[in-house]
Amino acid sequence: MILKLKKYNTYKYFKSFGKNNKGYITIYNKGGGNLKYNYKLIDSWYDNYNITINYKVFLFKKIKNYFRNTYIGCILYLSKLNNLQKFIILQHNYMINSIYYLTNINNIKTGSYIQLKYCKLGTYIYNISKDYKKGSIFARSAGTFAQILSF
Repeated sequence: MILKLKKYNTYKYFKSFGKNNKGYITIYNKGGGNLKYNYKLIDSWYDNYNITINYKVFLFKKIKNYFRNTYIGCILYLSKLNNLQKFIILQHNYMINSIYYLTNINNIKTGSYIQLKYCKLGTYIYNISKDYKKGSIFARSAGTFAQILSF
C-alpha cells in the first residue's frame, strides 16, 4: 500500500517583503529571495474524538516544521474516520510506520489522546486543552511538557 500525502491541510506561506497592502515599501532592507515554504495546519482541536470509540491511527510521515521548531507527523485514520489525514505535533519517541490508539483507556502510552481523569499521577503530558471548545493551549512547542501532581 502506497500512501501519498494529501494537499488539503497545506497552505502557501506568503511573505510581505516589507511592503503594505498597496505595494509601497514601508520597511527597508527586508530581503527578497525565493520562499518556497508550505504551512501545514496542525490539528489541535480534539473535540471530535469520542471517548467511547477507539480511534486507530497510522503514523506514516515525519516532517520538520520550520515555523514551530518541532517535528510534525501526518497520521491516517484507520477506523471510523476512514482515509482522513491530519497533522499533529509529535513527541520525541513516536515511531514511523506504527499504529497508535488515541482514546483507548486500557492501552495508555505516550502519544495517546485521553482525558486527564484517566491519567495517573506523575505522568508527563503535552498539548493540553483547557476546555473542549478551545483546543490545545498549554505545552505545545518542542520539548515542553507538564506533569500531573495532584487531582
